[in-house]
Amino acid sequence: MKIGFVVPKQVYFEKAKAVMDEDYPQHKAEYLLYDNYTDAPGLLRGRQKAFDAVIFGGVAPMQYTAERLPQETIWSAIPKSSSALLRALMEAEQRGWDLARISFDSYSRDFLREVYEEIGCGTDPDFEHFSTGILSHEASRNESGLEFHTRIFTEGKIDGCITVLYWVHKKLSEMRIPCILAYPPKNSIRQQVEFVMQLHAARNSLPENIAVCLISIDFPAEYSVALQSDYQFMVERTNILKQVYRFSEQLRGTVVELSPREFMILSTREVMEIATEKYQTWEIIDWMHNNSLQAMSLGVGCGSTVAAARKNAGKAMMKSLKFKRNSAHVLADSEMITGPFFGKKEIPTIRNFPADSHADEKLLKVADRSKLSINTVQKIYYFVRCLQHGHFLPRELAEFLNISRRSTDRILEKLEESGYAFVAGRRMNKSSGRPARIMQIHFDGPYPTEDTEKNEEC
Repeated sequence: MKIGFVVPKQVYFEKAKAVMDEDYPQHKAEYLLYDNYTDAPGLLRGRQKAFDAVIFGGVAPMQYTAERLPQETIWSAIPKSSSALLRALMEAEQRGWDLARISFDSYSRDFLREVYEEIGCGTDPDFEHFSTGILSHEASRNESGLEFHTRIFTEGKIDGCITVLYWVHKKLSEMRIPCILAYPPKNSIRQQVEFVMQLHAARNSLPENIAVCLISIDFPAEYSVALQSDYQFMVERTNILKQVYRFSEQLRGTVVELSPREFMILSTREVMEIATEKYQTWEIIDWMHNNSLQAMSLGVGCGSTVAAARKNAGKAMMKSLKFKRNSAHVLADSEMITGPFFGKKEIPTIRNFPADSHADEKLLKVADRSKLSINTVQKIYYFVRCLQHGHFLPRELAEFLNISRRSTDRILEKLEESGYAFVAGRRMNKSSGRPARIMQIHFDGPYPTEDTEKNEEC
């Protein structure tokens, strides 16, 4: 198979070439490179039939080209992904930018508001998102975006700019205006390659052979508040995202990120049934049950076209969403929706937790034994999961919970008395001679302590 890439120079080209060289050496690739996406039609004119498929660097260049050239082969575009935006925001934070003082182009305010709310930022009603909104794919798009960023920066309203437009990023850099290019991750490029490969093969596919899996992650309302920063949200979301892509690989499918919490996987019915053992085994649900407090809803639909399969997947998804827990439903034939499926390791019993229907049973047990609220235990659980080495200082937990050291010490004391926390060591404090405690918490306890042993004897 021969694939043509119509992409910007440097970052896009380097990533696309790395993906093809490393993962698809058996396929040929040719790169048509531009500085300004308005050059795309000229680069592709008269050359389409030389490719089995063409992948554009974004939706805008594909739409711009579609208005000027007839489509003669498979076309696809690398989508704007929330992963690219989150990566850019993480880089902005590392540069010391105030996340409330950034200008964006090509993202709607609603999308930005959703992303910011997910990472715990911008909850102030007066918070303003400096965004051009969704720009049209007309020739003036680059110029409009550049003028917007330049004006907002000159007025002193922002610390820097995040753009998805390569030409705009290049011009801003030349003007020495702080900017970050929200370029796509390799996974986005890789999944588009898989997508066009499947479309190429699907031309001879049998009816009812296309399968679409919709995935929705339900983050509880208190989740962002608990995290207190966007970094922890990114860590949690990245862990789940890895499982989504791993599940996609099992399905030999293509992932499309519909929003920060919603995904679509395109596969075939045959592969879907094999990977899930006729829908009885869902490893991704098992992982969610054992490793996350969030609820994952899945809807699978089959059909003779992608549109028909997605419509059926949507109907199945509506069923799963009503469960508000890890579950999957399938609409494969006629109008009969089968399910729910809970994964092979989870016992399908309905939970009815007054504090939080998504809370894991072991955290409720910790809360009950330690006499702490379930919300406090959840926050500590998120904190511990974000640690790389498993141990921490009390002041670090206090900063995360945004409470006093005295309150933190009382919480740790209760966890120690109930057998879930213990002192793993001590660290000398430079400012005083008193060493600081190094703490560890294990939620799979409790482990025997003098107090727990006395309670058991009683």
